[in-house]
Parts: sequence; structure tokens; C-alpha cells
Amino acid sequence: MLNRAGGTFLCEAKTAELRKLIVTHLPFLCDGHAPNGYQVEGEIFEIPDQHGLDKIDDLEGNGSFYQRRLDDFIELDSANEHTAWVYYIMREADGEPTRAFML
Repeated sequence: MLNRAGGTFLCEAKTAELRKLIVTHLPFLCDGHAPNGYQVEGEIFEIPDQHGLDKIDDLEGNGSFYQRRLDDFIELDSANEHTAWVYYIMREADGEPTRAFML
């Protein structure tokens, strides 16, 4: 999907704040500080235009299942700081937090 959206890989990063990532059948990243959470690890991609972002929004169910918002991240290799869009679940998600989700 990121290829169809024109996405270019930038870096691996982790959330600046502690977050709660729950993985059941799908990964659910919960919004807000989570004292029992982790600095969740993932990847940052550059999406060149609104058309590409709209494609990802459709896939993620932005506004109905997940909500896209800006958050702060720390690059794993260099500790550089980034602000990037991330999709947070719009409902309560119960379960044990985990640090990362890889397909």
C-alpha cells in the first residue's frame, strides 16, 4: 500500500512517549500516555502528497476505526526527533501492551 501511496522509507523510530500497543488479530495503538506501556517501535515513511495520504486513510479507516494525528518519534539509529502522522484506535482496547508489531 505504501508503494501505491508513493511512500518512501525514512527510518525506524519509537514513540517519544510511552504508548500502549495491543496486538490481538490487528495491532491497536492507544492514544495518550500509558505508564504501563512502551516507547512503541515502528517505521516512518514520507508520503509525497494528499492523494497518497488519502489512500492510506482509506485503508486504515481514518475517522471510523483509527484516527490519524501527529505525534513525536525518536529515530532508533541516531536519536533524531521526528513528528509524523500515526493512526490511533478510536475505541478502548484491552490486553497486554507490547513494544512492536511486525508483519
